[in-house]
Amino acid sequence: MSAPFDRQGITEDDLIDFTPELRQEALEIIGRLDHGPLFSPPTLRGVINMPGGLGGPDWVGAAAHPEKGWMYVPSHTLPMVIRLVPMDDPHAAQAPYWAPGEDRLDGPRGLPLTKPPYGRITAIDLNTGEHVWMVSTGSGPVNHPAIKDLDLPALGYPTR
Repeated sequence: MSAPFDRQGITEDDLIDFTPELRQEALEIIGRLDHGPLFSPPTLRGVINMPGGLGGPDWVGAAAHPEKGWMYVPSHTLPMVIRLVPMDDPHAAQAPYWAPGEDRLDGPRGLPLTKPPYGRITAIDLNTGEHVWMVSTGSGPVNHPAIKDLDLPALGYPTR
């Protein structure tokens, strides 16, 4: 069985930590929401969905190298919040609440909420399930005012 090529839920260990201040702001953000493993159910307070409905494997699909037996999977991390809201007409459905969709969740000062990489390509050996390598796709927000003075590697973009 292969290890996941993207995050499968969120814990405090996943949060951005470029500086102590950014880390504290990230802790405050998730403190206002519910969070946990992949497929955590929606809540009234809101639950963080990770890697997000628009995150995870990229819609362009994976590519394979038949001779090597490797698969190359593009993915990106884009946490979203799913929230239960009261039904306007409680007689219109069997349940008094519904989850109308997801809202994008930004992290501290508009940075991503989690540690990088935010976009990546992972090479997986299909014979063993092992990750052969992973590379960030793009520089990411390295020029953001809160982190521009840090010597950071490519962070990857959380987009397709």
